[in-house]
Amino acid sequence: MEQITLRPPRSKSYLLLVFAVLIDLLYLAFPFWIAAIHMGVLITVIFALASAAMIVGTTFLGWLGLNMRVEVEPDAVRIYYFRLMPVIIARGTITDVKTVKVGNSYAPGLHVDDGRTLNMRPLAKPTPAQAAAEVVRLRQALQDVTPFDLSTQ
Repeated sequence: MEQITLRPPRSKSYLLLVFAVLIDLLYLAFPFWIAAIHMGVLITVIFALASAAMIVGTTFLGWLGLNMRVEVEPDAVRIYYFRLMPVIIARGTITDVKTVKVGNSYAPGLHVDDGRTLNMRPLAKPTPAQAAAEVVRLRQALQDVTPFDLSTQ
């Protein structure tokens, strides 16, 4: 295979969507509320611009959150976690995959040849047993994607 993408499972919680829409509406309503209590025009414009910046910022962070993933490719493993550019780990440096504790949850961790452990935050789970299932998925992906070999070229 050429590439395998591992994504965190999405819960079908409509409450989160409703909460996000309500927060956006609050940001939109705030400048009108400021104008309604007869503040000056300048302060209303400042609050309107601040609200627009907050909407853009939260939407951008939400978009980055939706794009969380781990890509296993022949030459590297790429981790997308709230960044525009991925963290890239060369396939040749990976020695093992184990479960590591990340804050209050557990995630697969890639052990590299220099002794570091790089955790896979997009695949984090609340319990060690669930994280062990993600370790199995990641190991299988590493086995299914054939590494790129420069010595044959």
